[in-house]
Amino acid sequence: ALPIANDGRAWDGQVLDSRTLEIEAASLHECTVVERSDGTLLLMMRNQHPNGRVLTSVSDNAGQTWGPVETATEIPEIFCQPNAVVVDADRDIVAFVNASQMMPYRGNGVLRISRDGGRTWPWSRTLNPGHHVYQSMAVLDDGDLGVLWENEWQGLYFTRVPRTWWA
Repeated sequence: ALPIANDGRAWDGQVLDSRTLEIEAASLHECTVVERSDGTLLLMMRNQHPNGRVLTSVSDNAGQTWGPVETATEIPEIFCQPNAVVVDADRDIVAFVNASQMMPYRGNGVLRISRDGGRTWPWSRTLNPGHHVYQSMAVLDDGDLGVLWENEWQGLYFTRVPRTWWA
C-alpha cells in the first residue's frame, strides 16, 4: 500500500516520490474522492499521461494508505479537474463529471453515472458540448443533482440533472 497514491509507484523503471517528481507524464494532480457503501474510498485523479484516461486508487483504511494506481479505461481525461459525488449511498450510485475532449481547447463536459461504486461507468450524458473546464456537484434537497461548471472564458453555469435520470 502507498502512503499517498503517487509515492512509491513504479514508473518506467523507477520508484516515484512526489517530493522529487520531475516526470510530467507521471504526475497526478487535481482529484476527487468518494466513499463507497462498503466503506472504501475511491480516489479519481487528473492524469498528465498522454493515455488520456482518469486514474484511480482505492483505500480500505480511511485514506491512511492507497492501493495501486489503475486506469479508468471508460473515462477520458484531458488534463482538467474531475469531480465526483455519491448520489445514492444505499445503492452505491456515484456521479462523475469532467471535461472529456480537446476541441482544441478543453471541453465537452460529460456527466457519468456508476451503479457499482465507481467500478464501471455505463451511463453518460453531455452537460456542455463546448468549452468546459472545472465543476462542482452536490445532491440538492429534492434529490436532483446540481452541477456548477465553468465555461473557460465565459463564466459559471448551473445545471440541474433530475434524479429520474439515474434512479
